[in-house]
Amino acid sequence: MVYDVILTRESNGYLARIKEWPEIWSNEKTRDKAVQEVKSKLSKFLTKQYNKNKLV
Repeated sequence: MVYDVILTRESNGYLARIKEWPEIWSNEKTRDKAVQEVKSKLSKFLTKQYNKNKLV
């Protein structure tokens, strides 16, 4: 799956958030770290949603 990441430069670093899920975001000192963290948070979120909706 492909998701859009909105990356914003701020005075203290970078803010990365997933366009489709604005509640998933990361604020880090470097661009790469912000993107890496938001990808990790998205993966955890999607895994949690999958497990929540999985039929037993």
